[in-house]
Amino acid sequence: MSIITFKIPGTPVAKQSGSWGNGHMYTKEPSRNYESLVIETAAREAPDVPIEGPVEMWIVAVFPRTKGLLFRFKKDGRYKHGKERLPYIQKPDFDNLKGVCDGITKAGIWVDDKQVYRAKVEMYYCAIGEQPHAEITIQWDE
Repeated sequence: MSIITFKIPGTPVAKQSGSWGNGHMYTKEPSRNYESLVIETAAREAPDVPIEGPVEMWIVAVFPRTKGLLFRFKKDGRYKHGKERLPYIQKPDFDNLKGVCDGITKAGIWVDDKQVYRAKVEMYYCAIGEQPHAEITIQWDE
């Protein structure tokens, strides 16, 4: 069993639908920029030869807290919602994190994202003091 784990810094970005212009489909800039960051980060962990067999994948997407989740009580300074990660139930939907898989494909970790036969996605607001990021774990049999 082999495992690759890496962390993509910054707020996870959903893959946005493209736009048509001059007879071509264009990916919107935020999606394009995030995919480039995924490629750059994943390429550092890519094996010498792309994985060809079935792959399991875990994505932990950590988003910034909203202002309301940062509320502190004046009396004692405690955070109303605690300091730990909190479940993230806003947009983007977990299935819109497809840009991560596309970036991993382009980074050469695997041949095609259709090889992912099992995936688990967890989405959270940051813990206090934590920066937004995505944690990726890929596991396969050699």
